[in-house]
Amino acid sequence: DFILQINYALIYSSIQYKNQIERYLGCNSKYFIALKNNKIVGAFPLMIFINEKYGNVINSLPYYGSNGGIILALTLSDIEKKNIRQLLLDEVIKYVEYNNISASTFITNPLDIEQNKWFMKNVEYDFLAKKICQITQLPNNCSDVENALLDQYENPRRRNIRKAIKSGVTYYVSDKLEDFDFLYSIHKENIE
Repeated sequence: DFILQINYALIYSSIQYKNQIERYLGCNSKYFIALKNNKIVGAFPLMIFINEKYGNVINSLPYYGSNGGIILALTLSDIEKKNIRQLLLDEVIKYVEYNNISASTFITNPLDIEQNKWFMKNVEYDFLAKKICQITQLPNNCSDVENALLDQYENPRRRNIRKAIKSGVTYYVSDKLEDFDFLYSIHKENIE
């Protein structure tokens, strides 16, 4: 219920995504939760990767583009948001200090501008990577959705999409382990 009330929440905040990441990566999740009158008003989702040789790693959240950070109820006042963010961050920092965490990464939600500004002012870091993201407005009440979408893009993207369609490139949605293995191998190949 809490996540469904957040208008800037992305799929990465869902329990289904958490469960999928845990299954695929073999990591553990730890959610720091803030309550007000026994209702969740804040959450800081973390994924913990155990590595006895180099030290454990926490991410909020893993994978490029999966946004974590602190999620807050929209009903909170500005001062409550500030206090709850600080409380959750302080608890995460304590957890890092007492649990052999050698690295932590916080990837914030690009739709939560207020949180992003707060993180920049209140989180000490050794390294900062600024990323961009693309958000595409989907066309409403349109009889030709495909062309309406393509018209939103500039060349060469529009040309590349049309070329892929003409060449017979297809896609499908999957949660099969072999498809994630393929995606992992492509990412790894392109990193090296």
